[in-house]
Amino acid sequence: MHFLDIEKLLEIFEDDRELIVDLAQIFLGELPEQLAAIQAAIDEGRADLLKLAAHALKGASSNFRVEQVTSKALELEMLGRGGTTEGAQPVFDELKERLTLFMEDLSELTQSS
Repeated sequence: MHFLDIEKLLEIFEDDRELIVDLAQIFLGELPEQLAAIQAAIDEGRADLLKLAAHALKGASSNFRVEQVTSKALELEMLGRGGTTEGAQPVFDELKERLTLFMEDLSELTQSS
């Protein structure tokens, strides 16, 4: 299953494949820290930090127009906005599964350039 629609991205970024690859490399480089921040917020029961960390990931992933990822990040952000981390772990686990597939797409993209 592929989440990344490279043709759509090329259209959005006016055929600037180099820019897309640069964004992908930045995203992949920052992702471990973003995931760690979300997990820490859940572990510590910090809804305020969950909101911020999930929002950052949502923003970064939205550059790629991947609804399967941004929707789960939004779900986590909304939990945080609601002042809770309750129920966040299963959502985060699903987000990580989706990110695994998305990262495969990004890795293929960065290696093919």
